[in-house]
Amino acid sequence: MVELTDRIRVVNQALSSGDKRRIDSAIGELTLALRRDLPTDPLLCATCLALVDDPDLVADLTVLAADARHRTGRANALVVDVSGRGSVVEVVLELSPGGSGVWSVQDFGRDADVAAQLAIAVALGPQLQRWGVRWHVKSIDGSPGFQLRGTSIGVAVAVATQAALTGRVCPQQWAFTGGVDLDGTLSSVSSVPAKVRAAADQGLKRVGLPAVDSTGLAQPEGCVLVGAPTLSALFEDIWPQTSRSDRKRIRWALALSVLPALVAFTSVFDGAELLIQRASLSAILGPLPIDNSIVLALPVQGDRRALRGKYPGVIDRLIDVGATAIVFDVLFLSETEDDQSFAAAINRAQTAGVPVVIPSRWQADWFEDPVSTLNVRHESVVWLEQERLFGQVRRFPVLLTDRDGGVRWNLPVAALAAHVGAEPVLTEEGLAIGVTRNPTVSQRIAIPPAERIPRLGWDDDDWSEAMGRVVFIGAIATASDAFRTLSGDRYGVEVHAAALETLARQESIRLTQPGEDAVIAALVTTITAWFALMLPTRRRRLCLAIPALTLGIAMALITANVVVAVCPIVLGGVVGCWVGHKWSN
Repeated sequence: MVELTDRIRVVNQALSSGDKRRIDSAIGELTLALRRDLPTDPLLCATCLALVDDPDLVADLTVLAADARHRTGRANALVVDVSGRGSVVEVVLELSPGGSGVWSVQDFGRDADVAAQLAIAVALGPQLQRWGVRWHVKSIDGSPGFQLRGTSIGVAVAVATQAALTGRVCPQQWAFTGGVDLDGTLSSVSSVPAKVRAAADQGLKRVGLPAVDSTGLAQPEGCVLVGAPTLSALFEDIWPQTSRSDRKRIRWALALSVLPALVAFTSVFDGAELLIQRASLSAILGPLPIDNSIVLALPVQGDRRALRGKYPGVIDRLIDVGATAIVFDVLFLSETEDDQSFAAAINRAQTAGVPVVIPSRWQADWFEDPVSTLNVRHESVVWLEQERLFGQVRRFPVLLTDRDGGVRWNLPVAALAAHVGAEPVLTEEGLAIGVTRNPTVSQRIAIPPAERIPRLGWDDDDWSEAMGRVVFIGAIATASDAFRTLSGDRYGVEVHAAALETLARQESIRLTQPGEDAVIAALVTTITAWFALMLPTRRRRLCLAIPALTLGIAMALITANVVVAVCPIVLGGVVGCWVGHKWSN
C-alpha cells in the first residue's frame, strides 16, 4: 500500500513537470506495481484507475473502486462585503475519489483562494492525494452578490471538508469565520462584530471563530460564540463525543419516536378516529342512501314473548304489501303457546316467496338456536363486533365458526341472500351474493356512514313503504341495544339494516388495520424527523409538510373507499418535528 501511494505521488510530480518521458516512466512503474499487488482501498483503486490505461488493470480496478463515492459537505460561512456589511454564505464542497487538485468555478480574490486551499489541505491531511476537491459559495441570506476577500472563508471550508470526508452533517445552526494555519491553528480575521450580527440576524445559534477573536466580543442574544484555538478543538465542539447525557437524550428521542406507531397499533385514539372518519366520509362520499331496507320497530313492553301471537298477522301483512324478505333481529330461545301459529305464518311466507330469517345467538364459541317449534333453517347468527377501547361498531364479520367447525352467516349477509334469492359465497377476493361483490379484510366488512333507516310504526295503518324492501323487525327503544357507529348512535337493528345496504350497493369501505397504521405512523415520524434535522432553524416548520402531505393522501384515498387512521399521522408529524429539532441541537 505504501509503495502504491509513493508511485502515485511520483506520477503526480511527473504530471506537474509536463515532461512526457518522465510521465510515461512513472505511469509504467505504477502499472508494474499494480500487476504485482492490487490495492484493497476503494479510494486508492479509484486514484490508480485515473492514471492507468491497461485494459486488464482497468477492469480489475473498476470493480474494486465501485465502493468509492463522491462526498459532499456543507457549512455556513460569515463574510463581509466591501462596505463592511456582514453576510451569511454557504460553502458547498465535493470530494471526488481518484482526482487531484483544488479548484472552484467562482472567481475569488487570491487571498481567499489560498486560504481555502490551505484549509482543505489541513483538513484532509494525508488523504489529500486521494481526492480531487471542488468547492463553491452561494448566498443564503438573500444578498444579491458578494466578493470573497481575506482569509475568513478558511474555517468554513475546513469544516465542510471534514463533514464530506467523515460523512457527517454540519449542524445548520452553526456558522464560521476565521483562517486556518498549516499547523491547524485558527488565525484571527477582521470585521468579526459585523459577521456575528449577520449570524444573529439569520437566526443562527452558534458562531465558530478563532479563540483570539472571541475574547471581549459582545455576545448577541440567542447566539453563542464558540472560540476555538485549533481546528481539531472546533471539530470537537461541532461533533462532540457522545456523552452520558447525550446517550440519555438519544434514548428518550428513540423511545418517543416509536410512540406514534405504538399508539396506532393499540388503537388508543379510536374514539377520536370515529368522529374524524364520520366527518370525512360524510363530507367526501356522503351518507349511504337507504333503498333496500326498512325497520319495523317493536312496541315498547317488558316481555317480548307476549308479541309472539301477533307476529303471524305482521308476516301476513308484510306479504300483502310486497316485502321481499322479513328479517327478525329478535331471539326466540324459549317456547310459548303461540309458536305453532307463528311457525305456520313463516311457512305461508316461504310459500309466497318471502323468506323469513330468524337468527341464532352467538355464545363466544357456539350457537344457541331458536326453539325447534318454529322449524326454521339455522343459517344465520346475530352478532355486532364492538371494538376494544370505546365499543364502537365499524365493521362486522360476514360469518362465524363455532367450536365444532359449524359456520353460519351473519344476519346482514343472510338478509341480502334472502333479498336477492342467491346463496352467499366467500372467496379469496371477498363476499359474493348474486351479482354483488364486496371485498373483505379478515372476513370482515366495514360499514360507511348511512342515512337514517326509514321506520314503520307497529300501529301504523300504512305499510306500503315496505314494498320491494327487506323488513328488519327489532327494538329501537332500549339503551342496551344502542351502539356508536360512523353514522352516529344507532340501534342494533338499524346497524344490521345499514350493513345490508352496504352489501347491496357494494359500498363497503376498507379500514386500514392497526399494523398498517403503525407502519404509516413510523414512516411519517422518521421522514419528518429527517427533514427537521436537515432544514435550517428558520425553515424547520417546513418539515410539517410531510404529515400534511400524508393527510392529503389519506383524504384522497377516501374516494377509493380506503380509510386510514388520522391521529397517528398527526402525532407522528409532531413527534418527528420535535425529535429532529432536539437531535439537531
